Amino acid sequence: MKWKLHRNPFLLGTGMTILVLALLAIFPKAFRAFDRSVLNVEYSIRGESKIDSSIVVLYFGNDDITSLGGLPLRRNYYALLIEALHELRARTVGIDIAFVEPDIHGDEYDDLLASVIKQSGNVVLGGYFHSISDGRTDTSYALGDDTIPERFTLETCGSFEMRTKLRTGRQPILPIPKLLDAAAGFGHTILSEEANIPIALRTSTGRFVPAFAYAILINACSSSNVDSFSRNENPAKTLPPIPGAPNGDVAINYTGGTGSLNILHAGEFLNAYAAWKTRGTPSLPIETMKGKIILVGIVAEGRSTFVNTPFELQFPSIGVHAMFLHNALHQNFLRIAPPWLEYAMVLVVGILSVAANIFMRELRALLATLLLLIALMAVSLILFSAKSYDLSVTAPCITVLLVFIGTTAYSHVAIRRDVRALLQEKETISTHLRDKERILSSLEERVSALQQETIESATLRDEIQKYEMEITQLRAQATDLHPFSTLEENQRQEFHGIVYSAAGPMPGIIDFIEKIADSDATVLVLGESGVGKELVARALHQRSRRRDKPFVAVNCGALTETLLESELFGHERGAFTGAIKEKPGRFELAADGTIFLDEIAETSEAFQIRLLRVLQDKTFERVGGTEIKRSSARVIAATNRDIKRAVAEKAFREDLFYRLNVLAVPLPPLRERQADIPLLIEYFMNKEQEGITCSANVMDVLRRYSWRGNVRELQSTIMRAVLLARAEGRTMIRVKDLPEEIASSVKPIRDFEEQIICSLREKQFSRSAISDTADELGGLNRGTVAEYFRGYCFKIFVESKLNINAAVERIAETPDTTVQERVAKKLIEYLRNAVEFIDASSPLEQVLTTSRPKFKNLPRRYHSYLEQIVTSSYHHEYSLDVQQTPSQG
Repeated sequence: MKWKLHRNPFLLGTGMTILVLALLAIFPKAFRAFDRSVLNVEYSIRGESKIDSSIVVLYFGNDDITSLGGLPLRRNYYALLIEALHELRARTVGIDIAFVEPDIHGDEYDDLLASVIKQSGNVVLGGYFHSISDGRTDTSYALGDDTIPERFTLETCGSFEMRTKLRTGRQPILPIPKLLDAAAGFGHTILSEEANIPIALRTSTGRFVPAFAYAILINACSSSNVDSFSRNENPAKTLPPIPGAPNGDVAINYTGGTGSLNILHAGEFLNAYAAWKTRGTPSLPIETMKGKIILVGIVAEGRSTFVNTPFELQFPSIGVHAMFLHNALHQNFLRIAPPWLEYAMVLVVGILSVAANIFMRELRALLATLLLLIALMAVSLILFSAKSYDLSVTAPCITVLLVFIGTTAYSHVAIRRDVRALLQEKETISTHLRDKERILSSLEERVSALQQETIESATLRDEIQKYEMEITQLRAQATDLHPFSTLEENQRQEFHGIVYSAAGPMPGIIDFIEKIADSDATVLVLGESGVGKELVARALHQRSRRRDKPFVAVNCGALTETLLESELFGHERGAFTGAIKEKPGRFELAADGTIFLDEIAETSEAFQIRLLRVLQDKTFERVGGTEIKRSSARVIAATNRDIKRAVAEKAFREDLFYRLNVLAVPLPPLRERQADIPLLIEYFMNKEQEGITCSANVMDVLRRYSWRGNVRELQSTIMRAVLLARAEGRTMIRVKDLPEEIASSVKPIRDFEEQIICSLREKQFSRSAISDTADELGGLNRGTVAEYFRGYCFKIFVESKLNINAAVERIAETPDTTVQERVAKKLIEYLRNAVEFIDASSPLEQVLTTSRPKFKNLPRRYHSYLEQIVTSSYHHEYSLDVQQTPSQG
């Protein structure tokens, strides 16, 4: 078979998948931008949490800076801070402050700070580079690399094997030499895109300058001044592995915003330390600094760096280093999925999407697409929450959507192609039907001729019967291929979801609903199951002044007495086993709105007594409570039982019945709403799929079904039929799409006479009714329909004992005088034509022979009726006086 893209959904879906792969290769940054948005949502879902308690941030804020004389601070303050931390046996101290210039207040402050740093032996200083570049860089751009002491650089870079791809730092900006020489470690404080940290930067010597936080981690793992981390019983002997991108960028897994940091004011800490030294009561638990990693920096607007993170737009840069250390201690760095995995996911979900859209019906394919999208997002969220894994899902999700859109568009094109094939099939059937009718007409004429000569021919009659059966089958096929004529828009009325016809029983009910809607009186809605009692309740609510208040529906028949009381009136904490907290009831939730109590007749007598009190004085108590609560909610109740009979049988309290039955709205079953059934069918079809229709035969079957389940059963039937038709690529429901019990409950194909008469009645016997009926029944010849109608008129006239008024009423089946006048005019025309050749002076046998042309083209089933009419007219048994027209008398 030759495959073409526009005819094969597999190739179309595959092409969409390849397109996404190509776009991903060309525009990776655009996809990554969407992935970052997804990641931010995942952060917000996961929520915030505190970082490890062994990491503390001491910062100088705006108040500290102002009280200490402004920037730059005298370096004796830093010296005092470091000395205090050393005495408190902090494990490592990182100073995220660029001491690139000597202290303007005097060299003695620099000397003091250098002395304290050297004495502490665990201080790591920070610096930065003028700029950085990707990969190896020429040494002419790496000016000043030789000023970085070799002991602060690394020969290798931990677990990063792709050394040639690490970034290169240009022109290092370092602390003044005396401070740098005294420090135990040094690291750069540069942050990359997305507030990540380059683990190390290459120098022109081929060695690496570690990140500030990484340098702190190195110092902490090699320190011997404190036995262990606060969360680890054993001394750290080796560095924990640090995952990252090939260029050395380490993705930070943020636990939250500034509030997630263990952060203290440096000024408050120094005051607490002074109190501790003098054996006073410190305001902070400074003894807990033992074994901690301390980060010191400036956090002040306009005086320090802030970055955009998933939790805060203005997050202090020192907090990023604290997050790095937290990730290192807990081994929960954000792990970015490798590019090959994203490409593999696009391929896998592309294949799954193509399979779903090819082998599933459209609705199920849509559900499968949604489930696949949800699954992708759920897996991404689970991996992120459980394993800190950032799974790129933008490209796979776009693949799923494009495949669905493409294959769905293809299926609609295929449907249009099938419709054309259906029309061709219908035309073929119509052609065969016309041929068979011509043959049948010819055979009937031959039989009539033989009858005239009193010659019986069993062979001809058998052949006629055979052709009649074939014609019936062809007409059935044609009818099931012909769409039902869409009803005029003005025939359909809709009232808050209630669809009805102006000619049915619903308009009076709708008028009554509008009259009582704004009342506060209770309403009792009566009707069989599935007639739409809740729709009526909602309509009453929407038409009332309570429309902006809550509408609360409760199915009383679905709950036990205990649960129903708890549900309606609420319960207090401890009222019964499992009542762990108080719960407001539906009456409280309804407030000043409307509460709908469905299946009210299924409740127990004890519950009815309690409900009676609510209806009488609008008060109730929660289950297990004593406080009296009030409810102003309007009560609408409903039942599908004969509630008056239940009252008579003592199965329902009489006093409650009278309270509920202030205003009663009885709803008719669907079988009594014949005029509404076509409207409801069209409404449900359009609700399931826009543009779908049904055959005239399907409409006939559905209109004649008894519908024990009422509107609910009709809706389910249409839903099923639409799905089956759509599965076969059709936009028209046929009889085979209906449930077997519905299709077999009525005669599948009505007698052709009945089909014609019903169609003419629907069209009110208008001037074009015969032509329209011929088209509706599969493109029949107009004369065929006219002859069947003529014969039917003869039949009814005879059965009505030759009474024109009675015959007209039976044929029209409507009290509409206009329609009756049209039928009477046509009947009298047919009768006058039938007796045109009657000559009272001639024998009856001769009159019948002379009238034989009137039998031509008339279906055989009506010949006996025409013969009776001719005979009766010959004997003057009836009159065709024009005055004998239908009347209302």
